[in-house]
Amino acid sequence: MTSTASSVRDHLESLASDAYSAVSDAAQRVASSLGLQGHQTVLERKLRPPIDRGMAQLRWSSFGTAAVVPFPSPPLEDPRMLLTMLGLARVLWEEAEAGTSAAQGAAAGGAGGLGAGGGGGGLPLPPVTLALTAAAVWRFLNPVMLREWCLSPYCVVERREVGRLWRSGLVHLDAPHLLSNLAALIPDCAALERQHQRQHQQAGARGGGGGGGGGVEGALLPAAAFAADVAVLAGLSSGLFVVWAVAERQLLRRPGTYYAVGAVGLSSLAFALQVEAVVRGEARGPGARVWLLGLPVPAAHAWLAQLALTHVTAPDASFAGHVAGVLAGVAHVYLVGPVLRWIFGRGRRRTAAGAGGAQPRFYGSGTTSGRPVAPQAGGAAGGGGGGSGVGRALRGALTQLGLTALAVVVYAAATARRQRQPMSTWQLR
Repeated sequence: MTSTASSVRDHLESLASDAYSAVSDAAQRVASSLGLQGHQTVLERKLRPPIDRGMAQLRWSSFGTAAVVPFPSPPLEDPRMLLTMLGLARVLWEEAEAGTSAAQGAAAGGAGGLGAGGGGGGLPLPPVTLALTAAAVWRFLNPVMLREWCLSPYCVVERREVGRLWRSGLVHLDAPHLLSNLAALIPDCAALERQHQRQHQQAGARGGGGGGGGGVEGALLPAAAFAADVAVLAGLSSGLFVVWAVAERQLLRRPGTYYAVGAVGLSSLAFALQVEAVVRGEARGPGARVWLLGLPVPAAHAWLAQLALTHVTAPDASFAGHVAGVLAGVAHVYLVGPVLRWIFGRGRRRTAAGAGGAQPRFYGSGTTSGRPVAPQAGGAAGGGGGGSGVGRALRGALTQLGLTALAVVVYAAATARRQRQPMSTWQLR
C-alpha cells in the first residue's frame, strides 16, 4: 500500500511539474514572438504560486514521501562515525569532570541540596541537559515518518502545525547526525544550566533563610526555569527559519525552502545556546578561547568558525537553520530575555514592597534568572552603570549581527550559481 501511494504521488508530482514546464515554455515562446517580455514574467507570477501550492499539498499529504527515520547509519569504520563518536566521548568526559569539580565546590561552600554546579544527585549532566539528550536519543531509537515530524515552513504557516517548531529538533537522519549535534549542544547547554543553578542558589541564600538553595523546591525551580529558556530558544530558532523561508518566497521569488524543505536536528538550538553562552561570558569567561580542529578560536566568535566548518564539510546542511539559531541566540540575550526579566522583575518588586521591602530579584528568561539585584550606592552611580551596560549590550548585539550578515553575504555569493531543485531533499540542522 505504501509503495502504491508513493508511486501515485510521484506520478502526480511529475505530471504537475511537466504541465508547468509546458505552459511556461509555451508562454515564453508566445511572449518572445510578440515582443512582450514583461508579460512573460507576469504570466509566470500568476501561474507559479497555485502550482507550487498544489504540489506542496500533495507532498505533505498522505501521498507524500513515506521516508522513515533514522536512515541506515554508516559502518563503524566510516570516518563520519569515528569522528562523531570520538567527539561526543570527549565532550561527555569533559562534562563529567566539570560536574564533579563543580559539585565538590558546592559541597565545600555548603550549598547543599541538588548540586548547583554538577549534574545533581549523581547525574552525569545537569537535569535539563540530560533530559534533552535522552529525548533525542529516545526519538532516534523509535522511528517516525519524516514528513510528519520535520520542520516544514509550509505546514507551520498554512496548516497551522505549530508543534513542528519544537518536535523537529528531536529528529535526526542517522547516527553521525545525532552524535555531532549532541557534541555541539551539550557543552554550552550544561554550562548555562550550571550557571543558572548557582545563581538561583545565591538568590535563595540572599533572600533570607537560605531556603532557595536546597530541597525539592531548590531543585525544581531552576530546572523548570532553564527548561522554559531552552523551549523559548528552540521556538525562536525554528520560528526564524520559517520567517527566512517566507522572506525567500515573497522577496526573492524562491519558493523552494517554503514549500519543499523539511529540516530536522538540534544544531539550530545548539548554535543559539552557543551564542548565548559566549555573549554572556558566563559559560567560558571573558577572553576565553575554544579549540576547533586544533586551532584556538576566540569563544565570542567561535560560532562563526563552526558555521563555516559545518558548511564546508557538510554542504547539504541547512544554512538557513543554523543562521536562524544564531539570530535566536542574539535575540534571546539582547531582546527577549531583558523584556521578560523586566516584566517578571516588576511584579516581584511590587510583591516585595508589599511584604516589607525585601531585596528585589529579577526572574525570567536567560541565565540571569533568579539573580538578586544589589541596591546601588546612589542614583548617579546606578544611572552611569546602566548607560555603560546599555552601550556594551548595543555594541555586542551589533557585532554579532554584523558577523551574521557577513556569513549570509559570503554564503549567498558562494551559492549564487548553484542550481537548486524546486523539490529539495531533507535538510540537516
